[in-house]
Amino acid sequence: MKRCTLALLVLSLLGPAACASDPPGSGTGGISLLFARLAAAGCEPSSAGTGSLPKDADNNPLIDSLTVFVYDPARAGIDFLTIPSKDLGAGATWLVPNVPETIHKDENGEKYSSPLAFEVYACNADKQVVYAGRTLGITVADQKVTDARLYLAHAGAASCAGNQAAAQGGSLGEARTLAEGVPLASGDAVFIGGLNSFSGTGGIASHAVDFYNHQSGGFRTGPTLASGRVLHHALRLDDSRVLIAGGFTSLEYYDAATHKPPYPPILAPPLPASSVLASPPAEMIDGSSGLALPSKVLPGQGKSPFSSGVRTANHILFVGGLNPDSDTVAAQAAFTRLDNLDDVIAGNAGTATNGTLAVARYGAGAVAFNDDAVLVWGGNTDADVANIAEMIGPGEAKGVVRKVNWPSGAKDIQDQITKKRIVTTLPVVVRLGANDERVLFLVSGGLPITASGALPFTEDMVSYVVSASRDASKPIEVQALGLSKPIAPRAYAKGTVIERLDPPRQTLRGIDILIPGGYVKNSQSQLCPSAKSECLLDEVTVLRLEGDPMSTKSSLVRVDDVARLKGGALGVAHAPLPLGVVIAGGLTTVVGKADSPMGAEGTVVLPPRGTSEDEKADDALRCNPPK
Repeated sequence: MKRCTLALLVLSLLGPAACASDPPGSGTGGISLLFARLAAAGCEPSSAGTGSLPKDADNNPLIDSLTVFVYDPARAGIDFLTIPSKDLGAGATWLVPNVPETIHKDENGEKYSSPLAFEVYACNADKQVVYAGRTLGITVADQKVTDARLYLAHAGAASCAGNQAAAQGGSLGEARTLAEGVPLASGDAVFIGGLNSFSGTGGIASHAVDFYNHQSGGFRTGPTLASGRVLHHALRLDDSRVLIAGGFTSLEYYDAATHKPPYPPILAPPLPASSVLASPPAEMIDGSSGLALPSKVLPGQGKSPFSSGVRTANHILFVGGLNPDSDTVAAQAAFTRLDNLDDVIAGNAGTATNGTLAVARYGAGAVAFNDDAVLVWGGNTDADVANIAEMIGPGEAKGVVRKVNWPSGAKDIQDQITKKRIVTTLPVVVRLGANDERVLFLVSGGLPITASGALPFTEDMVSYVVSASRDASKPIEVQALGLSKPIAPRAYAKGTVIERLDPPRQTLRGIDILIPGGYVKNSQSQLCPSAKSECLLDEVTVLRLEGDPMSTKSSLVRVDDVARLKGGALGVAHAPLPLGVVIAGGLTTVVGKADSPMGAEGTVVLPPRGTSEDEKADDALRCNPPK
């Protein structure tokens, strides 16, 4: 086998071989390629190849060539093979045969396994990437691959999750909204809990757990939670285990006569019938075994409605929230730090310590520095812009308010400060990057907090980027986005970050920020009553930051909305994949009723290809490997 400078298996369907190789081995194993199909009106269920590559609406082949990058962490050099098109296979699947073995020997002659990662780019005749996919954890022995697949989704478009080989196909096992999606180190994701139905008074929480398999592009049903829960925390503890804490078994419809602010006006936790608002005991999900596990973490951890949960390098922090131990609904100035996470992973209680915030908060954003410090943003019920940010240092028992410098030349931001509407609860907060000196994050929208506690929400809410130094003596800097086309600020939505790397996966070209769906309009007295465009966003908004996010030369640009959500727009759950994001569930109306449609369909979205000169060169390499 020939050693080359890039990890390439080049499948040239119509062109010449890209790199000569030794004669292929006699093994019969390989990687099955599963293509997602795309129709003019949206996505269709994906399927494996059946003797022909995917075609466009005019029945013309979409794909001219496939390039397969192979990443083996155990080898200093990188191999690639040329495989003639006849070896792709026909019938049930397209096949990448003769995969290099992953069983190696160390200096003492002991065998060990080093799983491979594969990236596949399918290019058209114009040498543009049409499909892309990445699969992790492929183990090869004796030239055989067991049940290894790679799901190829459309670049810059929406693909329906699911395929013929998936146990459950392209949907959650149970339609629901407000589930929590968590990525696993394997490249898969898990979707936990949510709201699965409505009754006469409100909504019922789901016990469901679903796993998304990134290799096959489909879902499978996981274990059943001991307690249904919604408005809960789901935080990854290690490569595969997820802690589930807090939440409620039901929600009530928001009623201005009974649910006084500060409840966000859509769905609210049940009004406490006694002095204590109950929350289910904590649980764990193990993504490697697929089991639900008991946890001895105390039930009080993370139980406050609209508290914020953040996983740092060495602990978990639950910040603020509405006071669950009082009949009077009010935000609290408290946080809990959960330490000794190895003990928690083993099923024990860990060590919990309580601390005090400088200001009472609920629905705040929380982002971690590299050293376990956490910056808390917004949600402060005094609505004072001077208190919008505070930092909780590692091991500290009290939060400290941080000074913020606002951009004087950004009229939209200054207008919101003047109107005292800059402080919001439930904003979209996305951590863009961090180093030892600072953390960078995006803030968009949220429900404004006013001095009277009311929560009006209009289209003039703002979005901006925050750069916070770890040095508490330095003010936090806010940067206006300066986009030619603004993004719609929203609430009840979350964002995720996808890194864009060069083919050798050594240089960071930039990041994409994907924000699916969200709630965009209501007034103090009236909810938007339906799923019209002025009420809910049914697209996936993509922002692109060119270059290293932590570089002063990086710049944020707007990418047009790349997909429409079939399942819902309010409370959609999502989790990052090796090359994109998987989205599932959601509610298509603002106010739930007994017959309100819940979403179950899964959608895979890959951001559009990069447009910088470096990324054009990267794609040229992906579609035109060196001869």
